[in-house]
Amino acid sequence: MRREQSISMNYAMVNAILAGTKTQFRRVADVPPFELEISSTWWETPPERSKPHQTCGSTYPCEGMRPARWFTFEDARTNGEIENRRTIFSKIPTKSRALRDGKLRMTRDGLPKWSEREVCSLCPYGKSGERLFVKETFGYDIPVGSSYRAERVINYRADGVEISKRWRSPMLMTRKESRLHLEIVSVHMERIHEISDDDIRAEGVSIPHRIDHTEEARRDSRDPAVQRIRRRYAFIAYWDSIHGKKHPWASNPWVFVINFKRVEVP
Repeated sequence: MRREQSISMNYAMVNAILAGTKTQFRRVADVPPFELEISSTWWETPPERSKPHQTCGSTYPCEGMRPARWFTFEDARTNGEIENRRTIFSKIPTKSRALRDGKLRMTRDGLPKWSEREVCSLCPYGKSGERLFVKETFGYDIPVGSSYRAERVINYRADGVEISKRWRSPMLMTRKESRLHLEIVSVHMERIHEISDDDIRAEGVSIPHRIDHTEEARRDSRDPAVQRIRRRYAFIAYWDSIHGKKHPWASNPWVFVINFKRVEVP
């Protein structure tokens, strides 16, 4: 089993996890250029579903399925890395396993075509069932009347407390000092513009509070359509605040979508 990975989050996302409103996050898919093919004859279970749907073998989609996505890489190193991680796909439907060595899995140039689940094995944060620990801004404080290093108390900036010492960068946090541990439920790939309103909610992004108390503001607060638009703009602002320099929202990058649940670790 791979070692437990770490992920850094700001205070807003930490509070969202603590409140139970954040159950997924997105990170840019740093993979080599590829060609994408949308199948018109083969349907698959979306990778974000926890249990694969066993197909009936028909060319028509069953409930909860969508057209298959095939990814082709010219980079030989990437193809070799995916090939070495194939054991992760033991739960793929039988028909999909049969296609691995068939003609439908090869291009005219002899390059392999990979399914979305296989490409998701490149996600640096792990696969379904593996765990992450969250790094956040933290610091140590010494209680009044104590001068012993062993009696230091750890504090987290997301809690809104003040300490006498300087705050430490999340990069310095160890697994032992982390209070948040996550278990990956599923991983899939998509364009950032494909995010839905439910996904934005699961990202833990909140709508900025409006100070004015006009009739228009009260009407907007009751309009679901307006709230969806405001949530989307809030997520765009959040995304660009982190990835705006290299991968802004306007560039519509491919991302890994990691769904998770919080777990308690002794």
